[in-house]
Amino acid sequence: MLLKEMFNIKQQLFNKDNLKKGLLVLVAFAVVFTIFQDFLHSNFNKYNFHFSESLLFKSFWLLFLPILLLQFKFLAIYLHQLQKRKAVVIFLAVALPTLLHIILFPIIVWGLSGLFFDHSYRIQDTLGYTLAEDLYKYVFVYGLAALVFIYRQSQHQTTTLPTVFLQKIVINTGRNYVTVPVAAILFIDTSAPYIAIHTLQKTYLHTETLKSISEKLDPQQFIRVHKSTLVNISEVLSYKSRLNGDYDLTLSNEEMVRLSRNYAPAFKKLIHLTQ
Repeated sequence: MLLKEMFNIKQQLFNKDNLKKGLLVLVAFAVVFTIFQDFLHSNFNKYNFHFSESLLFKSFWLLFLPILLLQFKFLAIYLHQLQKRKAVVIFLAVALPTLLHIILFPIIVWGLSGLFFDHSYRIQDTLGYTLAEDLYKYVFVYGLAALVFIYRQSQHQTTTLPTVFLQKIVINTGRNYVTVPVAAILFIDTSAPYIAIHTLQKTYLHTETLKSISEKLDPQQFIRVHKSTLVNISEVLSYKSRLNGDYDLTLSNEEMVRLSRNYAPAFKKLIHLTQ
């Protein structure tokens, strides 16, 4: 339950609407914080603080929101289409937003200063300023965002890919290989150094451990009833107590298999679910 709740919280945090809101909050915080930093710097160095100019040059933070959303869209499209060139996609996902930011910021400063100030800042001057002062911020933010996006995608794929269980087992009988459908198996037990796969027609020896084969079989179909035995739950006709905590299982071929007390609770839970 705890893991499920944590996964649900994680999904809520990273859904599209919450992501936009989170980015907006971070950008707003960065603008306010850096303007306040300019104010402290001006007081410490004894020069006049101009709020409007500080706000103008901190507008580069506002560009992160739309450019990050474009970056995520780029990654969503091309990471899937160009899986064999993942490194190139990641490089472009960092380089292109950085370049776009560097180009747009001087243009915005020039335009806004021309509209609202009595002078305008030249594009080439602002370009030189942002390259000297802010380039590392662009690379860091877009690089980190790309890594976070890729991590989220990998986690999403891990949690959504269905588990594929064995439908048949290929057994080497010496010179021949026999394919045994999993649905035809009654039970599997150990027969050192092999495992014995019991079907209605025949018992096969197979070179694999019980633990290994159990991990490949559907746990809703095959359940461990003893440290050395797996049973196909759909082949169990009935079970009877030995009055000591253990049980005897009767299979569809009338064969009896012991159910150990240690595995009884899980067995009872599963067999009632399948009835």
